[in-house]
Amino acid sequence: MRLKAALAAALVVALSACASTPKDYLALERARAAVQAAEADLNVNLYAASSLQAAQRDLRIAEAAAQRDQDLSLARAAKLATQNARLAQLRGTSMADQAMAGADPAQVDSIKLAERTPDADSAKSTAAGPGLWTSLIQP
Repeated sequence: MRLKAALAAALVVALSACASTPKDYLALERARAAVQAAEADLNVNLYAASSLQAAQRDLRIAEAAAQRDQDLSLARAAKLATQNARLAQLRGTSMADQAMAGADPAQVDSIKLAERTPDADSAKSTAAGPGLWTSLIQP
């Protein structure tokens, strides 16, 4: 009898733990990734800040809907956040292309250099990692 009561209590605890864990929403994860990609895009910050702000607002709405388990509101807001983030990236790229088309060649070179510098720095730090060259040189 005690064993049954203990098992029943353990089952109740286990089920309540599962009920309190947040759901994993794929649409929300996609929206987060899209907004983060837009935030990291230099052209978005320069030329499409209003679209980025709309995407961030929609993402906050989606996250709030997830907290309240409002699946329909979550799906709608997450979709809007993803679309606005992508739109921000497209606008940023388009505006940057237009700016480069009318820019002085020296300005174009400096813009391209500014865009490539973070990638080059990242590649340098990766290449300078411990043991990379020593493992290639040693027999």
